[in-house]
Amino acid sequence: MLEYANVATLQNALPVFYTLYEGWQLQASDSEKVALMKREFLKVLNDKYWGSLTMLHFVASFLDPTLRHFRFVKKLNDRDGFFKQIRESLTTLASEVSTAECPAPAEHVNEESDDIQEPDHKKRKISPFDWFQSAAPDKPAVKKNVPAAAVGVPVEERVLAEIRKYDFEVAPGCASFGEFDPLQWWGEREDRFPLLSCVAKRLMVIPASSAECERHFSAFNARHIITCQRNSMFPETVQALTVNCS
Repeated sequence: MLEYANVATLQNALPVFYTLYEGWQLQASDSEKVALMKREFLKVLNDKYWGSLTMLHFVASFLDPTLRHFRFVKKLNDRDGFFKQIRESLTTLASEVSTAECPAPAEHVNEESDDIQEPDHKKRKISPFDWFQSAAPDKPAVKKNVPAAAVGVPVEERVLAEIRKYDFEVAPGCASFGEFDPLQWWGEREDRFPLLSCVAKRLMVIPASSAECERHFSAFNARHIITCQRNSMFPETVQALTVNCS
């Protein structure tokens, strides 16, 4: 689920970590060998996986409407802290987006008639995120507050207003993995969420894993650069050819 090249994957990195973390917790019934294996796995998970996560992964998960409530994080205090950092990061990211890329929203928007019905898919694959996707938040949401116009309003206020409006968006009911495309979802709502949609489209195109591109990269190098007739090149030469050819 993190190696797909043709769908958005960055938002899945954080839920995958917490799913693995919760699933590998020590249990009283574990044997000594199983407990040792779990401890080693959790050590690697924290040192390598958690250490590679950035706020971009947190923001991407928040911008996926099926994950935005962070139900995969069981500690409410952690959730509150994450949401605070996400709001700050969204403000920073939105500030870096030019006005041309994110036009101001229309002044009159019909909130009730704008909801888009997601198609019902007949064939479904089991999703490992079923238990927390599209779930309601544990605490009541804040009162809805949408500004009348965005002209002259600071970016921070516009972002916060869009976040409040985003909290009331109906999450798509997708009970299977891979059937929901957050890029398409935000593309259909860019008029209502000009800043958030721009940030989402910038983040969602970042792959969560480089495995897919590395496979193609290696196949290209092995076939066209490093051959039986060219097996004595210096590493610097291979690197120069690789960069120039790609």
